[in-house]
Amino acid sequence: MKKNTFKSRKDPRIQTIVTATFKSNDPDEHAKEGVITNFSRTGLYIETVFVYPVNTPILIDVFLPDESTPLRLTGDIRNVILDEHVIGGMGVKIDNSKISEPDKNRLQEFFDLNHIYGWFC
Repeated sequence: MKKNTFKSRKDPRIQTIVTATFKSNDPDEHAKEGVITNFSRTGLYIETVFVYPVNTPILIDVFLPDESTPLRLTGDIRNVILDEHVIGGMGVKIDNSKISEPDKNRLQEFFDLNHIYGWFC
């Protein structure tokens, strides 16, 4: 079976196709949509047509397969890709200290299942 990780990172990312909504900490802002294409316990990459500047803190709701309640994460934008010919995206560093205990357990289960079954997309 082909491994589904980006090995060059300290915490390897898995390739995914998981939908997400995200927004800045501004309470008046409406959520934007994107697709998480790679994911780890410490970071993720969101493909989206809307990007924030580097270092912007964001709130992220991740819609895991077969779950009705989104996984709630917070993080900071670490890099941005803009290209007029392809969809852009943002690399996000997840703030693990702000994840609730139930969401930490759900996130761990998501990665455990991916480890067992391979590609989670």
